[in-house]
Amino acid sequence: MNKEYIKKEHYKMYKAGKRWIYATVAAFSLTGVGASVASHSDLGHLFPLNSVMEAIGGDAASADDSDTGTVPQQFNNGAQTYPDVASISFANKREATLGKWVNIGPIEKFVQNGKGDPQYFNFGITQAYARVDSNGNPYITIAIGKSQLAVQSYGARNSVYGYMIRKDGFKQVFNKQYPAVNVWTYISTSPMTSEYNQLGLQFTANSNIGGSDGGDHQAVLPVKVQVQDTNGLNDDIKKAQAVVTAAETETDKMMDLLKAEQTKIDNAIDADPTLTSTEKTNQKALIPPMLTEAKAKMDAEVDTATIDSIEQSYIPKIDAAHTQGTPLADQKPPLRKSSITRPMLKLPPLKRITT
Repeated sequence: MNKEYIKKEHYKMYKAGKRWIYATVAAFSLTGVGASVASHSDLGHLFPLNSVMEAIGGDAASADDSDTGTVPQQFNNGAQTYPDVASISFANKREATLGKWVNIGPIEKFVQNGKGDPQYFNFGITQAYARVDSNGNPYITIAIGKSQLAVQSYGARNSVYGYMIRKDGFKQVFNKQYPAVNVWTYISTSPMTSEYNQLGLQFTANSNIGGSDGGDHQAVLPVKVQVQDTNGLNDDIKKAQAVVTAAETETDKMMDLLKAEQTKIDNAIDADPTLTSTEKTNQKALIPPMLTEAKAKMDAEVDTATIDSIEQSYIPKIDAAHTQGTPLADQKPPLRKSSITRPMLKLPPLKRITT
């Protein structure tokens, strides 16, 4: 067995409303790893593979009666929060390829009583894994046992389930909860399987409240989601990391070539007798900004062929930084003022001649 991935099963006691529930929790401990998933302020950072994978394991979130805010307390997990899947953004293609942990929502009145009675549930997803597909569109992966559904009941205390739709249209509810009114409660995704690609909530309206139909109400996210177990997600992240690492290696190689071209042109400028010292300094100063610009473009790419083409596009730009000065034959030495001081001649006064 790979020593870096050791699956552990243990039991976590958490609170749903006023009841304590025991749930089996799957966690993956990573030996020798001390990093964790980056926070919102680290958006542009490309995580080392183990740092991303460390967060795949984890305990079931617990709720308490103080978790009554607009945003679930479990959104305070270091991951960036987006109102919906379509709004997820990435710093560059490398981050989009590797992916990151995100929270989705909360979505107000996600599912509600169809007859106008003010019974409804707010909804969110904690710690889903976000990436882009082959067309560059963001999507999320539900990591079974890691991602959780956050639910908040309004209007009445109602039972609520996670709600899945399989690819063939089969529908299934799972993990019933009975949360107190206004309190965020968390539904584990452990019962989910990769067969399902739509996710939402179902609740039964309280028939003791006037205007309530007492029926079941469902709503699913308007986008499909991927559902993976931790092993599958680990494999995906590992493959993505290999792509990013190859891009980083190719970028370093191409930047070395550009720096070699810079040295060649700097030497040519220094050896050009047609240039003054000031002209040489000014011409060499044109090249470093080009290298900075080229590096930024390469860092945003994951395709090695694209990185190579960026390097090729900057070779002629660097070469063009050297332009010859005035040909030596056309150069005239500047006129110099004489430094010899000639004494003034004193002439005798003129005599008037009288006739």
